[in-house]
Amino acid sequence: MDGMPNILIDKNIPYALELFNKVGRTKIFDNKTLHKKLSKNTDILVVRSVTKVNERLIKNTGIRFVGSVTSGTDHVDKEWMKNNGVFFCHADGCNAISVVEYVISALLSQIDHRNFQLKEKVFGIVGYGNIGSLLRFYLNSLGITTILYDPIMSPTERKKGEIFVTMEELVHRSDIISIHSSLDSSSYHLFNEDILDAIGTNRILINTSRGSLIDNQALALLFHKGKKIKIILDVWENEPHISEYLFDRVMLGTPHIAGYSIESKMRGVFQIFEKLNKFLKKEPMSFMKDRFLPIPKFKEIYLNGSVNQEDLRNLIHLIYNANDDSFLWKKMHERDRKNSFENFRNNYPIRREWSSIEVNCNDISSFSLLKKIGFIAKSL
Repeated sequence: MDGMPNILIDKNIPYALELFNKVGRTKIFDNKTLHKKLSKNTDILVVRSVTKVNERLIKNTGIRFVGSVTSGTDHVDKEWMKNNGVFFCHADGCNAISVVEYVISALLSQIDHRNFQLKEKVFGIVGYGNIGSLLRFYLNSLGITTILYDPIMSPTERKKGEIFVTMEELVHRSDIISIHSSLDSSSYHLFNEDILDAIGTNRILINTSRGSLIDNQALALLFHKGKKIKIILDVWENEPHISEYLFDRVMLGTPHIAGYSIESKMRGVFQIFEKLNKFLKKEPMSFMKDRFLPIPKFKEIYLNGSVNQEDLRNLIHLIYNANDDSFLWKKMHERDRKNSFENFRNNYPIRREWSSIEVNCNDISSFSLLKKIGFIAKSL
């Protein structure tokens, strides 16, 4: 790669031109017309999960670096790139905080706080990587019992206090199940018809990972048979061409935006920029990253006394309520079922994380709790 490299980057990646123009000649692309812009002169490609990067896309190009501003990698053919001298990297863990906040926000928006206390429930976490482990930490901080299933993690990697069980035991014991596994041939349809049918009546199942971890057709069939299970889906099989039957029956549904906080996007793009800088053997660049973030709607509040579940819901929803996204998407979907999935994602409004608000507490237990789960807490 001689001189300034030619960079192609997805137009929906924030801060793209401002950052990548510092190291190369940068152009943006629309995923639908990407193939027309690729050429022998293209050196670097930066994508989101909607772009399938494989031999067919990049074989006859000059690409030597592919970066994905996502934590997942099932949209790229890593083996082909490795064998053909194309360096690949992704933004591992960049969306963990955003996804965990989505799960808790979505859950708190759907339960009856008078009759459903999370501290009395068992929360099953399937997949114990960046997101699953952070979710466990937040839930345990809130006093919620968690059990875990991860067939990839060896017993030597497990830490004191972590309760690992079989899939069958997790399904049997959990009042709420949240899926955070990666998708590969071994986890495809991990939640098949038998597993789904074993989930107890009115239990809650949440998927924010990959759509094909749940057999959507089997789930639809069980609904048709009268199975009573409460579903929160952010990911779907065959995105963006989702099951209309499931769409009409989930308790809360969103179009793959759980990890879409602006902080998450910023972490992803900065990770890839820094890895590209290293790949190009350039000197590291430092940035005041906070200057890229917009001013939050609510910057500072005062909290009086201890925090109960309803207080926590109100505080969290002051910043982000996942049910609002579900409602807006359903309205959009009614008008345009063919394009609503991609249109909602591509025009997603700025969403901040809990760390965007400063909470002044006059109760030490509130201060300690909120600080643990990501708020900027101050003790008065």
